[in-house]
Amino acid sequence: DGILDSDNVSSNDDGDDYLPETIKKQQQKDATTIEGETEALICNGLDDPFVSRSALTTCQSIFANANIECTVREFSDVRHGFTNPAQDFNPNPNFQYDDDAASQSWLACRSLLKRAFFSATPPSIES
Repeated sequence: DGILDSDNVSSNDDGDDYLPETIKKQQQKDATTIEGETEALICNGLDDPFVSRSALTTCQSIFANANIECTVREFSDVRHGFTNPAQDFNPNPNFQYDDDAASQSWLACRSLLKRAFFSATPPSIES
């Protein structure tokens, strides 16, 4: 039915989120190619049961170890899927749209994209 619920979320044997382990593997593989070349933005609902504090801390550490600036925006009383208005129709109580958090996240994303694409000095064109 396309609705994600807690039964479909992968975890490792320790019960921690699967995502940090996946990121660690990818980071080990690609860290030298991305180090210092970008910045990251994490927008997280504090009431999101699918993102543990340890998972968030692990992600931040991975970015820090790769010398990638990482901004974390956290939103109180906000659950999983908060940027998707369709979550208002999701019967799973772990999901909920939040207009304010979605707007703030979008502004933060636009700011990051503006810095990434419009702040750099363009290369000079020589004839």
